[in-house]
Amino acid sequence: MTAIKHDRRAAEVRIGRRIATSRKAAGLTQEGLCELATAAGLNLGQQTLAKIERGVRPLRASESEVLDMIIFAVSGGAS
Repeated sequence: MTAIKHDRRAAEVRIGRRIATSRKAAGLTQEGLCELATAAGLNLGQQTLAKIERGVRPLRASESEVLDMIIFAVSGGAS
């Protein structure tokens, strides 16, 4: 069971890093991404996004979908 938790934690860290990298490449701050997410109907605060990017809090599928759409749109379709 410990190995499964370790793998899950490692995956959350990798996902968080990918979000941070994509966000930065799109020229967005955490606050800017959160503002766009709120406008899209996702209640996501900057502290929560910071936790997701550090892998401390898991990313929900609904959050992933909205964040991906925003980053894709802001980056001109190259997320």
